[in-house]
Amino acid sequence: MGKVVMIGLDGAPFGVIQRLTEEGILPNIKKLIEEGAFGPLLSSYLPETPIAWTSIMTGKNAGKHGVFDWGERAEGSYDIGVSLSHSCKEPPLWQIIGEEGKEAGIFNLPLTYPPKPLNGFLVSGFDTPSTKVCFTYPDSLSDDIRSRVKDYVLAEQEVYTRGFERRYVDGLLYSLEKKEAAALYLIDRYDVDFSLYVFMEIDHLHHKLWRLFEEGSEEGKRLFQEVYQRMDETVGKIINRFDEETTFILVSDHGAGPLEGIMFINKWLMEEGWLRLKRKPSLYLKSLLSRTDVFVKGYRLLCKFGLGKLGKLLPASLQYDLATSFISFGDVDWKQTKAYAFGTYGQIFVNLKGREPQGIVAPGEEYEHLLKEISQRLLELVHPKTGRKMVQEVLRKEELYQGPMLKKAPDLSFVIKDYCYDSSVQFGLGVKGILGMPAFEDSGTHRREGILIVSGKGIKRCFDIKGATLVDIAPTALYLLDLPIPINMDGKVLSTMFKEDWMRSHPIGCKEKESKNLSSETKTELSHEEMEMVKKRLRGLGYLD
Repeated sequence: MGKVVMIGLDGAPFGVIQRLTEEGILPNIKKLIEEGAFGPLLSSYLPETPIAWTSIMTGKNAGKHGVFDWGERAEGSYDIGVSLSHSCKEPPLWQIIGEEGKEAGIFNLPLTYPPKPLNGFLVSGFDTPSTKVCFTYPDSLSDDIRSRVKDYVLAEQEVYTRGFERRYVDGLLYSLEKKEAAALYLIDRYDVDFSLYVFMEIDHLHHKLWRLFEEGSEEGKRLFQEVYQRMDETVGKIINRFDEETTFILVSDHGAGPLEGIMFINKWLMEEGWLRLKRKPSLYLKSLLSRTDVFVKGYRLLCKFGLGKLGKLLPASLQYDLATSFISFGDVDWKQTKAYAFGTYGQIFVNLKGREPQGIVAPGEEYEHLLKEISQRLLELVHPKTGRKMVQEVLRKEELYQGPMLKKAPDLSFVIKDYCYDSSVQFGLGVKGILGMPAFEDSGTHRREGILIVSGKGIKRCFDIKGATLVDIAPTALYLLDLPIPINMDGKVLSTMFKEDWMRSHPIGCKEKESKNLSSETKTELSHEEMEMVKKRLRGLGYLD
């Protein structure tokens, strides 16, 4: 079999791609669709980038791989750290490929920093601290990229300001230009069997400018489409670097849709009596700062004058304090708290005895009763203006995940108003009610329906893919490489899109022996400065509250 090339269009929604290809705006992607298979790809229940991409690359659910969000709780502590390459506890696709004697190349995939050795090359993603550190394997590749791609950037540098949309789009286009140059250089330099090239610019566009897509103004439509068209050009340049024996997979980790607001989940838990703050003098000052919301208002004022970038000059820890109005888990009275929330969308954790350092809820009957009580109260929540239910279902971790890392999962997960609301890191003391507006001008967020396009010699033409999920990508890629599929993968080969004669001549093989996850065994601790840089980058882009 020939090479397999995967192109990741982070956040690309099925509906938007379908519409723009039909309008002739994306000719390169349209050609792949016409020559192959196309359909929606269902993301994780909480369609967040870290869990989604890790599921794609392992073929397993988060209960096995252990990545649930951008942040993760430090064991034996209430501190929230950053998910890194060693957070994944299952072998990624490129390791399995390497064990079979083939080479792989990975470019710009989130959660690959610090970079780990592999049979091939790796360039870590936008959540890397900076381009000044070593962000590649082999190490020497970092210097090569810095010299070959002048001013290589990890992500767009422009802070979005309403009224300065042109400037923000130019920043996205500049970032995409640099990523494209690096990707093409890697293609020309390395002759590998499998490669993945991820681009984040469409997702960032959605977060800040989704309203332009919905408003339908000619100027807004033009700006929105400009990024998509430039991305399509990059796709065309990549596929033109390979021969007709190559199979191409275009995939997105999730889709996109409008963002209406945010929910202060920890404030709701406070109002219900399940979370309490410490009664100390400093809390009164913090409460005053929170109620006046002076820092967020100040940031918005800077943005109006196009000075939002000044906020990026602050240390990551101070950015966090400002974003939270200085109220954080350090102010929680854990001896009086039964439940707390962190992470994107609805994620609630019980302050459980034996798991949390100051847990007060006993396992067993008390734990079960609390979960039922919280779930029932969530299901009773209604929007203050419309009177419609905010939460349609609340799922326990056992209903979403299976595996040894289930212990890290939130005890309860839920979606707020059909994904139209995100959660907030703020406790919301200065807001009437438990709902508010996004602090950083976001108008878009994630949805579950991403895209999957597969084009190659064994693929049916104009085939509609149905029922594909994230975990199906890894086994399908292994099958295309004529490699056995580990039996402990949760996904399956998407066999319906293959030609019948192809399937007969290429039977699916299985591999019973499990691979060890080498990246978790070679854990590399980041310095305090590097960790602060990672947090700062993620918060600056709105990925880590």
